[in-house]
Amino acid sequence: MAAATTVERPDKWYWVLWGIAAAVLCLSVYGAEATGEVGQMPHVWLFSTVAFTWITLDWNAPGLLPRPTRRFALTVATLAVMAAATALSMDASASDTARSVVAVPLQAFLMAFLYRWGRHVLRSPAHPHLTGVTAWRNAWVRNWAPTSARDLGLLAVGALVSGAVGLVIGAAPGLHLGHVSTSVALQWMAHVFVVTSVGGATTLITFGTWSPATLREPWLRILAVWLLSVGLLWWVYSTGASTWPGWRCSPSSTWRSPTGPG
Repeated sequence: MAAATTVERPDKWYWVLWGIAAAVLCLSVYGAEATGEVGQMPHVWLFSTVAFTWITLDWNAPGLLPRPTRRFALTVATLAVMAAATALSMDASASDTARSVVAVPLQAFLMAFLYRWGRHVLRSPAHPHLTGVTAWRNAWVRNWAPTSARDLGLLAVGALVSGAVGLVIGAAPGLHLGHVSTSVALQWMAHVFVVTSVGGATTLITFGTWSPATLREPWLRILAVWLLSVGLLWWVYSTGASTWPGWRCSPSSTWRSPTGPG
């Protein structure tokens, strides 16, 4: 029990990362309010990748499910509050706000569970022990850092399944299955797949690779790479477009057919 307590006790960098995740999501709330529209894919939506990474920080206990600790409850509650703030800032209805409050934490939890369960079923090897780091970070790396290509595949599968659940319930305000066009639904799935799998893999690999034993000031570089990854993904989905044969989906356009309207 003492060993488990030591493993789950976070170091100061846990709180730095926790605070950065909260700050990034605050920016997402502001961006969604400034550019988003209920029922459409928001120009800025960072919940998918940040929420997944955030929720894993308190999921270090052995087994498939997290311990119901105060920190885990705080993280889930903060995600729900930020989802509500986003929906309310976009003037979403009470039902759409409730959908977001449920779907945002659930989507992150489901992706984390599927990834962890898949690694357990496939018996993915644990990441080697890191020297010069705290017990909490070693436990985090051991439980979450991908060690093979199939682990990256598990991240992709988790992103697709959790993204589909988020679409059915309505993680983004007003954007739920049955009330959106096919092009918007595809745009949501493409966004979640790319942002969550790439962003999640970047974070997990970065934390599982660098340690004080190999880098002089590892945490500053780790944070820089992680923030750069999120920034690039943000830029892609703020200015870019997803092009499919027969229709075009972009953050600033509606469905367009190559042969004209209709």
